[in-house]
Amino acid sequence: MLTIANLNKVWRPLMAIQYLVVCLFDFIILPILLGWYSIYTKSSYQPWIPLTLQGGGLYHLAMGAVCGVTSWGKSQERINSVSPAHDPDPELIQHDSKFTKNRH
Repeated sequence: MLTIANLNKVWRPLMAIQYLVVCLFDFIILPILLGWYSIYTKSSYQPWIPLTLQGGGLYHLAMGAVCGVTSWGKSQERINSVSPAHDPDPELIQHDSKFTKNRH
């Protein structure tokens, strides 16, 4: 059963699968079906206009933003969840802070 706790874990892969299915239908499956339909009914072929490209492709821009931000967030979660087995070297931390101060 899909609970809120499980949904929090799987919403990213589900979002990617949803985007994959939408793209497959809009760019591959529906154009083929429309071509077969025009052959079956012996009518003139009407080219398929992808629904997700209407409006300047805003759907793909939005999905790219969602997928990009969530993948960045997931990588940040993984980085922050990893804890070192030993204390970091204080000299290394001091060197890093000098480097960041000099960059700005």
